[in-house]
Amino acid sequence: MKRREFCRDLAWAGAGLAAATGCSSKNQQNSGKSASESADAQAAEPYLYILRLAVAPDFHEEERLEALATFCREAQIDDVAFILWAEELNTGHPTLQEVEPWLRMVGRVKPRLAAQGVTTSLNPWVALLHADRGRVLKPGQQFRLMVDSNGRTASATACPLCPALREHLRRQYERMAQLQPRIIWVDDDFRLHNHAPLQWGGCFCELHMQEFSRRAGRRFSRDEFVRGVLQPGSPHPFRRIWLDTNRETMVDLATMLGQAVNRVSPQTQVGLMSSAPEVHCIEGRDWEGVLRGMAAGNVPVNRTHLPSYAEVSGADYLWNFGRISRLSAAMVPPDTLLYPELENWPHSRFSKSRTFTRFQIESSAALGAAGITMDLFDLFGNGVMPLEGYVQPLVQAKALMKKLRGLKIERRQETGVQVLYNPRASYSLWTEKGQSLSELAPEEDFWAGFFGVMGIAHTFQEWSGQNQSVLAISGQYCRGLQDAQVRELLSGNVVLLNGDAIFTLVQMGLGALVGVKRADWLASDSGKPSYEQVSDGRTYAGLREGRLTAQALTGDYLRIEYTGDVSVHTEVRNPSGERTGPGMAVVGRRMILLPYGRGTGYQGLRHPVRQSLVQSLLSDLAGERCPVFLEDTANIAVYSYDLGERKALLLVNASNDDYDELRFGGIGWSPSNALEVSSEGTRALGNDVQPEGARLVLKSGLRRFEVKALVFS
Repeated sequence: MKRREFCRDLAWAGAGLAAATGCSSKNQQNSGKSASESADAQAAEPYLYILRLAVAPDFHEEERLEALATFCREAQIDDVAFILWAEELNTGHPTLQEVEPWLRMVGRVKPRLAAQGVTTSLNPWVALLHADRGRVLKPGQQFRLMVDSNGRTASATACPLCPALREHLRRQYERMAQLQPRIIWVDDDFRLHNHAPLQWGGCFCELHMQEFSRRAGRRFSRDEFVRGVLQPGSPHPFRRIWLDTNRETMVDLATMLGQAVNRVSPQTQVGLMSSAPEVHCIEGRDWEGVLRGMAAGNVPVNRTHLPSYAEVSGADYLWNFGRISRLSAAMVPPDTLLYPELENWPHSRFSKSRTFTRFQIESSAALGAAGITMDLFDLFGNGVMPLEGYVQPLVQAKALMKKLRGLKIERRQETGVQVLYNPRASYSLWTEKGQSLSELAPEEDFWAGFFGVMGIAHTFQEWSGQNQSVLAISGQYCRGLQDAQVRELLSGNVVLLNGDAIFTLVQMGLGALVGVKRADWLASDSGKPSYEQVSDGRTYAGLREGRLTAQALTGDYLRIEYTGDVSVHTEVRNPSGERTGPGMAVVGRRMILLPYGRGTGYQGLRHPVRQSLVQSLLSDLAGERCPVFLEDTANIAVYSYDLGERKALLLVNASNDDYDELRFGGIGWSPSNALEVSSEGTRALGNDVQPEGARLVLKSGLRRFEVKALVFS
């Protein structure tokens, strides 16, 4: 995700771990190493620190480059991605003549960095252009400019269909490839949305309108076509034409860029900087096509967005990390090398503390990251600023990340509740107003944010006929399935649904599948839903008849009339205590319904009573399939991994609280031969992990903003 924008390898080394955990006494004796030393020896997988930096040519150049070389040595930087003609220094699309001073400067410093083991990458700031900001095309640049849905033409942002732009980019990328960089990063202006001052989303220039018309088999006006794309209710055929055109256009452009580089420097990788997955879905992004097109036969490379330019609360970060960063990681090809984006804007410790910076690096282990890209300093020529004091936290974070990388825990081996998503969701969802292209953004990520802060292990999956699993559905996900698939999904699994998912099923005529006769929305501020009260006679979070808000940042309330086998666990009431309707309910002993949705924020749903209630229901319904969860915590995420004969847990504390001990539910294995991998090293847990009834207690606890892994054999 770009500045000023917010729209929004796994088999463990078996023998090595056996030695590390004492599972093979023969190996242990032969090696002469302790369990901790053997485990540390597994951290052989490279973990790359990629520093993104703007050094302006001929502006205190030698001084800036010397400071860079020193910082790379001290902070263990592996690669420097030089940002070329960046943001404040950007004058629009650079001519080939304007490119040369920047590349000559990189050419001068590359051997100096190589001498200390640091590779060089390039990050051209411009593909289409992020935003006009008063820039215009330069003499000789005959680019077709982007046009928005209202007919407004950009002054400098170019259309990706334009042949002249493509020829310009081809020559530019071939020239950059001559430096044989490690990676050329395509910035995230490689998109059809968010190009101010244009109306958000898409290009509707004459080239595009001709292509839309050709595919439709008739001519039409821009207004007619946009109305069709956004038609409320069932999608108009124009929607598919628009999405297919966008999808193929960007794959074609990505392939051209990848091939241009590959012809000159076959070993150079071309990576994509991407932003929030739902906004890419709006323009039909083909992740496989785009990333493999850029890779041109190499391994795909992606910079995954981390949702915090400036420092935010740990709770908000963890919620958005789950629904943005982890969904992004799920959408890309499984062999993609992920180097998440650690941003710092508008620059320095005034924007983000060193503590939070380190936390972002360490928590990105939950993405299976191969390294991280870092914008630590500003991008207008100051270069490295040593007094900012990043060296020590970076060195400390890297030590842990190398150990975690050595464990080879990654997203393909994750277990837990399967949050279902559809990468082509914008093709099938219904718009409500038909007024903005942003209405095409799917909302299938709710449960990932919820489970993250509630301490419930989860993973993202597409529907592939799962049976006897624990699944979670939100938004209009079911519209992307056939009715028979929906029936199969709901009949063979334990399923959690939020209000949007329930209402979608009612609109599809499938409400009976979730025991719903009828349902209607009540606005959260209407006075009808005020609070929610436990009504099942059970104690949650130590309270009888515990209460929750139903009006403060919960989303609107979906009042449901049930039929059939339903067990209501909470009731929603008005301020006077009169019953408005059922709250959380279980249908058919397999479906957990949370009747809230249509919200812009869900902070009100985060509450100890709801955490305890959801975890209890999962334990009751899922049995042996229950995901791992953390009891009585707030804003601590747990990620679980199945390594065959071994299991692993990754713990991320996004809160400001220290925990002396942690209690886990949903643990179906023995705690014997357990290892802990933390910033303090790798050690056998021994008596620091104990079974306690159906729970497991970790007595070594977890400090604030700490990340650690537990491995069980």
